[in-house]
Amino acid sequence: MIVRIISSKNCPRCKGYLLRLDKQGFKYQIYDSDDPKNKGQLDAWRITDLPVIQIIDESEKVRYSFPAGTYSTRFINAKIDELKEKK
Repeated sequence: MIVRIISSKNCPRCKGYLLRLDKQGFKYQIYDSDDPKNKGQLDAWRITDLPVIQIIDESEKVRYSFPAGTYSTRFINAKIDELKEKK
């Protein structure tokens, strides 16, 4: 499972959150909400606020999407473990 964070370069909450994750060495992918080609997908996901943390599988299917906000790495990892148990 992979953690994907939907964020924007102009989002101060995103910037601070990503800095904290980087300091902890937490691995994640960025989904750039500023990229015009992503607009349709963001609309489909109904993204209205940032950051949004998603847990995706290897085929990039969204397995879980947290409501917009910042979450501890412990909480994210616990959700990943829960999803793995459901397989």
